[in-house]
Amino acid sequence: MSRLKAILAIGLTLAVLLILPSNVVNDAKAVSVFGPVSLGITGGETGIAVNPTNASNAVIFNPFTNTASQIAMYTRDDGATWHAGTSTTAVPGATSDPDVTVDSSGNFYISGFFNSSNQNVRHYLYKSSDGGVTWNFLSTPVFSSSSVVALPGGGTANVCKSTPGVLLYDFPKIIADRTATSPYKNNLYFLSSLLELNTTATACQNVSTDLATVFRSTDGGATWVGGQAFSRAQFSAFGGEKPVTVTADGAVLITSFVPGSGICISANGGIVVTRSVDGGRTYSSSCIYNNPTTGSVSNPILGVGLGTGDIAAGYGTDSVISVMGCVSSCGTSMAINHFFVLSSANDGATWTTAPVRVDDAQSPDNIQFPLGSPQPTLRPEPGPAVSMSSANGRVDVAWYDHRNGNSTLADVYTSYSNNNGASFATNIRITPQAGCIADRCLTGADDFLGIDSSTRWSYLSYFFPLGGTVAYFARVDLADFSISANPASVTINKGIPSSPTINITLMSMNGFAGTITLTGSPMYSDPTQGPLFRFFPVNITLSSGSSGTSTMHFYVCKSTPDKTYTFTVIGTSGPLVHSSTVKVTVTGNTGGICQL
Repeated sequence: MSRLKAILAIGLTLAVLLILPSNVVNDAKAVSVFGPVSLGITGGETGIAVNPTNASNAVIFNPFTNTASQIAMYTRDDGATWHAGTSTTAVPGATSDPDVTVDSSGNFYISGFFNSSNQNVRHYLYKSSDGGVTWNFLSTPVFSSSSVVALPGGGTANVCKSTPGVLLYDFPKIIADRTATSPYKNNLYFLSSLLELNTTATACQNVSTDLATVFRSTDGGATWVGGQAFSRAQFSAFGGEKPVTVTADGAVLITSFVPGSGICISANGGIVVTRSVDGGRTYSSSCIYNNPTTGSVSNPILGVGLGTGDIAAGYGTDSVISVMGCVSSCGTSMAINHFFVLSSANDGATWTTAPVRVDDAQSPDNIQFPLGSPQPTLRPEPGPAVSMSSANGRVDVAWYDHRNGNSTLADVYTSYSNNNGASFATNIRITPQAGCIADRCLTGADDFLGIDSSTRWSYLSYFFPLGGTVAYFARVDLADFSISANPASVTINKGIPSSPTINITLMSMNGFAGTITLTGSPMYSDPTQGPLFRFFPVNITLSSGSSGTSTMHFYVCKSTPDKTYTFTVIGTSGPLVHSSTVKVTVTGNTGGICQL
């Protein structure tokens, strides 16, 4: 176990909530689950990323199976089949703390650290530009003893030299700016949650010099610049797969639990977000949630002893943080904790003050899980994993859960939100049986659970050690709809009194039921600019498994310029947005239909 994980493995116990929260949306019937599917590889820590240019392509990285012939696993068919990615350079030693990310061009990156034969702890980074089929080892290190790091109180320090048998750093995470609209798209950010720094005041190999430090690359990992360390008041502890994310506007967000001092003034500490809006050059921190003195369902104590879970963004300026929170008997062996999210709609500048509960476990599922003998050692779960679809803003959360009556084994559950974390769907059980043994999944804030989102699906990777230590994959198919135009192009002759129409067909997918509103773009203000149009009807209501049609009528005048116009037909239902393209060619110089 790495040092950070041992620090976080403290005496708390997790139990699930007694009352169904009012924020839960009961719509899990519109969801189906594919899997779980065994990847056929040794399990343990795991991470997953979905290609933003091809949602059928994803990569799962598990560091315990690194060989040249199996660096990572990839799929190109929505997770139906998985294959081993290869490299000419294998990691030379036992590896740990994996992470995987993908940029806006579909380049995947995997990172972690390893112990070589002489116990010299080092990090590594690989890149794949073909969907995970082949991997190139990036030989230039993210940092070395010559790297200059800016200190939080001013001044600089160098990274300590790697010493055999001594952990130079811990819990490294990597994130790519994968939004095509970001001014810093494809930047890479590498966060080392504890990094030994050689300051002028303290020598190396001293815990007081271990600071969270972030580095950045602007050239796809070929070179790394910067190096910004954060104080203990900015970054203290977290648990989960991804404490760092990037919004669609390019803001870098890093989340952490901090104790009751400094930025968070509460005696019970709170949640801090450290933020950069200039491509990772400079950062500022703020306490977004001060913990109360006594926890409750409406005002939980978040992250105490556990750190936060994950932070995710990617849809406009929206972002969310997943976190455990104590609601009763906090600090005792009977502590009751639940899963919550905090959300932001402005690049992480401000956050909701009322945490929203995710899990919907009910009484009598008040599960305690003491471990050890004769005196139980009470340990927390890994923090909940969270992801956000860049295309439609759906929030997906996954976690380990004891509601089914076993105090030492946990199931994997998931839920989703279509309103940036304001409410969550009825929880969905992923594992067919209790899936996480106590001596692995309950040893602290480990990264045994990963999640990533596309427009339609959420992809999960997780550790499932019953019957062998195995990595698994599952895909959650979410309610959605499709839109199509027929014909996709028409010609309008201005001399003919009636113009052709286009049929817009909408179809329910995965149990979608709701009303879809049609709009179009561009919408000209008068016929001298281009064809005008209307939908009949504008709103189409679908039931599960049904389809509906609207007709798109065009109107032109003699003054409408003769040329081919391209229109985008947009269907919107809550956060779900889909579009189809139609082309209209206007010709002829006589007559015309001018009125709408």
